[in-house]
Amino acid sequence: MYRFLLRSGWLWMLMILLPGCSIQHSTSGLSNKGAKNEAFSSASQYALLPLLNVSQTPMAAERVETILAALLRAKGLSELHVYPTQSKTSILDILDEGKQYRLALDWASKENYRYLVTGSVEEWRYKSGLDGEPAVGITLKILDSTAKKVLWTATGARSGWGREAASMTAHELLTDLLDSLELDEHR
Repeated sequence: MYRFLLRSGWLWMLMILLPGCSIQHSTSGLSNKGAKNEAFSSASQYALLPLLNVSQTPMAAERVETILAALLRAKGLSELHVYPTQSKTSILDILDEGKQYRLALDWASKENYRYLVTGSVEEWRYKSGLDGEPAVGITLKILDSTAKKVLWTATGARSGWGREAASMTAHELLTDLLDSLELDEHR
């Protein structure tokens, strides 16, 4: 059987096509139908709030926040301020991510940040099997603190290659999601 596949070229075609079976899906834009993406000023002050971790992996949101902060700064957001991490002294503090988010909103309000970057991590795991491919799902959004509305949102999921780190897959997904974020350097 292998000789037939080898001679007919099917084995070579399978070897070329199967690695391309990595899945990625992403969508972005405003939540309002028909609305266009707004160009954000790179000179404005942005606050990176904690992301909500709804995956089954502890500390996944913190990992994404670190990568996201670096990518946003590389994209041109020099005035990106990260919410200072509060020490979690009890198990209730660790489990109540909503409390940390509310404290971060209060912090951003006191500091008068107009744009708030936040989101959630829906998936951060390695698939079972021989290769254990990483699978990552992330949602991002930018909120206007004065108008109290979502200005931009993007969501996506991606699986990587076997033996690839989940952080690398997340980095690639975040890069793709942030490609739809338009920055205006002249504002």
